[in-house]
Amino acid sequence: RRGAAMLALALWFAGTPPLASAETRLSPDEARALAGQLLQSGRLPEARDLAMGLLQADRRDVAALIIVAQAERVLGRPDVARDAGAAAWAFATTPAQHYAAAVVTAQALAASTRNARDSHSGARLTC
Repeated sequence: RRGAAMLALALWFAGTPPLASAETRLSPDEARALAGQLLQSGRLPEARDLAMGLLQADRRDVAALIIVAQAERVLGRPDVARDAGAAAWAFATTPAQHYAAAVVTAQALAASTRNARDSHSGARLTC
């Protein structure tokens, strides 16, 4: 019993929440806030997964779509990020949401263009 408590404590300090927390239920607002914190701390897969869970409940969740777009761009999937950003734009209802969706979509497009340019930069034209 003490060993399990020590393991949970060690996992917690290592940045991995103990298994018991997997059963914790969060409100959508709490989940959005946590996903944003995970994104800011560089825990991109966890942020994306939490946002995807929000999207299972509501596919029009603009904040979740923006988090997915940001995470996917940094994870190297700009096409997925662009699609999430475009969906966020389509479902946005406020100027702030439209702005955030436009920014993440533009960032994804820039990353996609940069990736395409970088993959062709080693090619040489011959005449």
